[in-house]
Amino acid sequence: MKNTKLGKGVTIIELLVAMGILSIIGVGLVSLQYILSQNQIAITKSYKYIDDANYIVSAFTKEVRGARQSDNGIYLLTLANDSEIIFYSDIDLDGKVEWVRYYLNGSSLTKETIKPVGYPAVYDLLSKRTSVVSENIKNGITPLFYYYNEDWPSDTTNNPLAVNDRLSKTKTIKIYIRINGDSNPDKDYVIESSAQIRSSKENL
Repeated sequence: MKNTKLGKGVTIIELLVAMGILSIIGVGLVSLQYILSQNQIAITKSYKYIDDANYIVSAFTKEVRGARQSDNGIYLLTLANDSEIIFYSDIDLDGKVEWVRYYLNGSSLTKETIKPVGYPAVYDLLSKRTSVVSENIKNGITPLFYYYNEDWPSDTTNNPLAVNDRLSKTKTIKIYIRINGDSNPDKDYVIESSAQIRSSKENL
């Protein structure tokens, strides 16, 4: 009996085996491409989270450095908690001192601002602007904000300041962010920066 041939010396069985092998290779290549693309997406997102966090840390320290008494005479720092801070600063350099709040909401760092209106100035909570400025914050129980007196860093006994001393004695504020767009804790990225309040002595 003669074998059925396709072309020269290729049987149907051999052709089917070859097609099967090529199919397996094709599926493998598609799967590999998918995995690589997902990894690239994850890496891109991680870089974006880090870039966003770097930007907001830079903006925060600039705003804290320029913190000052509000336009209606309220002291520049009104709340100083581990994961929440409220202060006054002319953040857009328009001559009006805004009410500024940063706080951690789950894993998101949120910023709220209120621009004063009228004379004497009024800070209307209904005009508050809210935005999420950074995501995937992984601080856990680690404070987001640290507060130091005028003797820092030589005074390590009284610094960082205890809660009851923060409003009256804070001269330097540090922001500490641990960020991670991945579930692997080994990939946490830490960003920290501190700023000395320039006008604090003038307003005491």
